[in-house]
Amino acid sequence: MKLHGQEINALQEREIVFPRPNGNITFKVRGVVTFEDYTGKFPKPEPPTRSYPDGREESDHEDPVFVKDLGAWVHGQTAWLIVESLKVTEGLEWDTVDVNDYHSYGNYESELLASGFTMMDINRIVNEVNIVNGFSQEMVEGARKSFLPTAGQ
Repeated sequence: MKLHGQEINALQEREIVFPRPNGNITFKVRGVVTFEDYTGKFPKPEPPTRSYPDGREESDHEDPVFVKDLGAWVHGQTAWLIVESLKVTEGLEWDTVDVNDYHSYGNYESELLASGFTMMDINRIVNEVNIVNGFSQEMVEGARKSFLPTAGQ
């Protein structure tokens, strides 16, 4: 695809540098184009069907098991996005993140903590992941301002 004759590559990549006395630690993050790798491997949980005496059936979105499973799936997807975005960091290896178990993706945080990163450091990584994936608060505010009419106009 081109815009004004120029090839478009909208994918963002950023570096995150953590200065340390024994040398800088640098992570790279890149935007994730699609969630198909996650959803293809881990399908979204479906609610059970509730049957009524009158013969109708409805999905039970309040079923406690479904709500728990969906919450775990969403948490896994969010953690997967972070791990997936960090994949462009050369030499980065996870000890407890298993790519075949979405419940393990959240282990990225405990691994970073065990390696001496603070929660503020981890928040910085997550913020950069959000930015490269188009979720920064500044972008949201900018889009909102360009979309919503301003008062007095």
